[in-house]
Amino acid sequence: MKKMQPYLNCLGILLICVIAVVWVLDLLFPQLTERWFVSYEPSPEFVTAKKISKLHESCCAFGTDFARFPSTDTWIDELARSWGAQTEISQEERQLYFYDAWGRELRYRCPGRFNPGLFDIYSFGPDGVDNGGEKDDIGNWDGSFPSFNGLWDQLTKSNYRDCN
Repeated sequence: MKKMQPYLNCLGILLICVIAVVWVLDLLFPQLTERWFVSYEPSPEFVTAKKISKLHESCCAFGTDFARFPSTDTWIDELARSWGAQTEISQEERQLYFYDAWGRELRYRCPGRFNPGLFDIYSFGPDGVDNGGEKDDIGNWDGSFPSFNGLWDQLTKSNYRDCN
């Protein structure tokens, strides 16, 4: 074991030197090391699905608070007021919360076509064409969001009034 000790010390020192060289290279030439450490940028589909998931949760909370879901025509204003907005929300806030990754306003329908008794929140996807919930359309009816699991049964069995 004593014969291995010098080699282990050398390996430790070598590892520290390699880390130091990479760190210095990153400081001096960040564009060189950029390719080594690839940063993850989520896809537009993922960003849109995440927004839909958050809005779905907000509509469910709205339903819990007011015993109804937001109406189709005024859903954005109703949700914004339930979040504490005193006045109409700005265009920047609308784009931040209620637009998909392609710059189009998310759609909302209550009662839902795909979620009868509840509501649909959806985007027409990258092509911007209503494909009837198929192809690249992204919506809260496909069950791909973790927060939806088991929620449908709870909400449809409760005493919610319709959307109006």
